[in-house]
Amino acid sequence: MLARMREWADSLAAAGIPLHVSIDTTHGHSAAEAVRASLGESVLVHTYDEPQMVEAFPHLPACMRRMAGEPEWAGLESRALAAGETREAVETVAREVWREWAGSASSLAWGFHAEAISLWWRELLQGTIGGASSLAAAPVNVNANAEEGRAAPPPPPLHIWVLEDDVGFTAPLVELIASHASSHADLITDHPRPSQPLRDVCVRRRDAFHDDDKVFWKGWCWHGTCTDSYAEAVPEAARLISNEHVQRFSARFLDEVTARVAAGCSAWSEQLAPSLCAALDRYTLEPLCSAHLPPDPKAQFSHSARVSEAEYRELCRRPETRGVLLHALKW
Repeated sequence: MLARMREWADSLAAAGIPLHVSIDTTHGHSAAEAVRASLGESVLVHTYDEPQMVEAFPHLPACMRRMAGEPEWAGLESRALAAGETREAVETVAREVWREWAGSASSLAWGFHAEAISLWWRELLQGTIGGASSLAAAPVNVNANAEEGRAAPPPPPLHIWVLEDDVGFTAPLVELIASHASSHADLITDHPRPSQPLRDVCVRRRDAFHDDDKVFWKGWCWHGTCTDSYAEAVPEAARLISNEHVQRFSARFLDEVTARVAAGCSAWSEQLAPSLCAALDRYTLEPLCSAHLPPDPKAQFSHSARVSEAEYRELCRRPETRGVLLHALKW
């Protein structure tokens, strides 16, 4: 991952585009230290942890109770239980299932990316990331102030690309940015689609083929993981989800997201950004350019996909797969 970040930093720096790395340090600072040591001062590193998130967004613990398997999860409501199932039976098997997926070392940032990004955005605008003016690295032209004889402070960027650290791109990253430069969309994201409410939640009991009880459902398990403020702004039928491994925000839409999450409007991150963007009339939503998707998106660019190092190198080598995004690279 560090090697890819170095490649990204070099590609972007040549085009005058700064790279920032935001890291959750809830369970230690080793990753942040490795990034700083590997990438040097040319890349600004932002750190945060779960206590900071809860302090900034005190409504998040209420959202945690609505995460998959938690006491107020929508899957435990009677309208979602399959015939013959009881809340108690499903609750026993489903308890803390999101922790099973995320791992014990995960924090709230695992599911609430908008809030983590908002912490970075606020610090960027304040110029406090890295202990120096963060905006000084922004790719803008600085005009001299005629009256005072000094350069005016640079404005914030117009667009912000957000990539997860296990994303790969089979060309210099600047090509991805350049290919979307003519778009004025407020959010570019992969495969925005309607979110499906939970229904028919049931338990499959252990048998000769399964050595443990498992809970199953139809619909999207995070559909109801949100605050009441978000539910009021985005009714259930209007909610969207998208693959969020790679997204581009406009500055004005990121301002909107930052203000809303600060005011208590939060939801599971795969739905918050596309749903708000589509629900608010003044913003526009656009899908990620299909030319940047790999030959098999489900197996090469989805939340459950795994792309080996050998496969990644092969896709980088082949001309027909130049400039495609891959996820997840777990090596």
